[in-house]
Amino acid sequence: MPGIGGGFLGRSSKTSKSEEIEQRYRVDVSMRNSPAVYGMTYTDLFYTPGDSSIRSLTLEGEQSSFIFRVFPKGNAIGVVRDDQSLPLSVKEMAQVVIKRAIERIECHRSCS
Repeated sequence: MPGIGGGFLGRSSKTSKSEEIEQRYRVDVSMRNSPAVYGMTYTDLFYTPGDSSIRSLTLEGEQSSFIFRVFPKGNAIGVVRDDQSLPLSVKEMAQVVIKRAIERIECHRSCS
């Protein structure tokens, strides 16, 4: 797994089968040298071609959506998270998913 900084490792993988319409991807984040029960989490991302959003579900049961938007400046396409109004690029969306995973791992470790 490639390092993502701060002693964390990350990996993404497609988890849907090719014949399925809904596409599913998993983003795994883990802390180096930490027991798996406290030092890892994942976020599953779901997208059905033609839908207007990407759904996410974490190991801990947290759900959210990233809604596609077309932005007039530069004719860009981005996403807006369901609890925010600022548009995100694909890179920024990935950073949000990973940052939230790291926060959950840090919470697991400090709460146990």
